[in-house]
Amino acid sequence: MDCFTEMTGATQNSSTREFSTAQNVLIITSEVSLYLSLPLISRKEDPLQWWKQNFVHYPNLSRLAKKYLSAPASTVYSERLFSTEGNIYDDHRNRLLPINGESLTFLNRNLPLLNHKY
Repeated sequence: MDCFTEMTGATQNSSTREFSTAQNVLIITSEVSLYLSLPLISRKEDPLQWWKQNFVHYPNLSRLAKKYLSAPASTVYSERLFSTEGNIYDDHRNRLLPINGESLTFLNRNLPLLNHKY
């Protein structure tokens, strides 16, 4: 389920629900428009703090921000990344430059996101 469907509750089909969903779509669309018209915050500001302060103006978007901007509760991804690094920097590649190792790690982790077949 994408985040827009999650916010609008557009998965149910009853007539009252469709009317409610149409209202939700209008509300969320106006929130997004208002949000996109704002100037960007500086890199030194904390985005989660900004969302806490602006919850009143953007209640639907701030719930999504809280959900998607928070750090994952697991270290599994970082452990997998270190495991990948360990496979790249092995005894046969002891002369591999750090920049090349970083590039190989980046490609290894991101090419599947592009559905690249290798």
